[in-house]
Amino acid sequence: MVAVEMKGTYGRPIFRGPEDQLEALRVIAHDALFGFCLMSTHVHLMWEVETLQAAEQRTQLVRRRLNSTADQRGVALLDEPHSQVLPDDYAVMRYLAYTHANPVKAHMVNDPLSWVFSSHRDVLGLRFAPWFSPERAIARMSHPVNRAWLHQTAMGAHAVPDMVVPSRLEWPTEPFEVIRRAVGAVFGMTDEQMQAPKRGARARHCLAAVAHLQGWTLPEIAHAMGWDERRPHRISLEVTLEAVAVLTMLADSRLRPTGDQWWIVPAEARGPALWAEWRETRGKIQPLGISPRKSPGISR
Repeated sequence: MVAVEMKGTYGRPIFRGPEDQLEALRVIAHDALFGFCLMSTHVHLMWEVETLQAAEQRTQLVRRRLNSTADQRGVALLDEPHSQVLPDDYAVMRYLAYTHANPVKAHMVNDPLSWVFSSHRDVLGLRFAPWFSPERAIARMSHPVNRAWLHQTAMGAHAVPDMVVPSRLEWPTEPFEVIRRAVGAVFGMTDEQMQAPKRGARARHCLAAVAHLQGWTLPEIAHAMGWDERRPHRISLEVTLEAVAVLTMLADSRLRPTGDQWWIVPAEARGPALWAEWRETRGKIQPLGISPRKSPGISR
């Protein structure tokens, strides 16, 4: 296992904001990626490879790709990376926790779960993105190195959220757009990617299943998703692991997507050092309707 840190030249920012970091998630994606954290001025990467040379080659490829757009994005170039070989499993998991704790130490967020640009959510079973697999890290977690230990060592302010037990509601209590953003966060997809014919099919089916659990009727789901009314009857509404993760996200303030995009950190989870553009979105969020139906206890 090789841990790598790359900083911007003279400590300057290497990302303008969250949109840059979203693109970088695709740049670092690789089967050998064990863990990661993208900060505003540096990145942490962990590679599970056979040799140090293989890790260095992969790191240089990431560095070249990010540097190739640095001038266009108006940010600093990445300096030469610093690499170290981690000697055993305990050192690996300690470094993973240290990596995930970076945004908390930098006062970007109040809890590592709130920072979407690290592998913390993935390792805790709260994200199933196509660009990263946490299976290697999960396989190394056993007593005493478990989910709770990793989260606490990563400076988690509160306990790991319990997975919500699915049960269908009679009336919807969640706006459809909030459910959509939560599904996007669990799959690591934008709305456009979720609408892709093949790539977004699983996410769309998850959205329909969660909305149905949240009390939305099949005709309402079809209308919200732009489907004909027969389509929801033709897909599976099974409760998958992804659906449970979405329900858990909706129930936890550290995860709940309250902005107009899923990667916006909820206001109550932000630290004082989060950049101004994110803080300013707090006043731009418009209230969302719940359902076209009348339901007890919901004012219109």
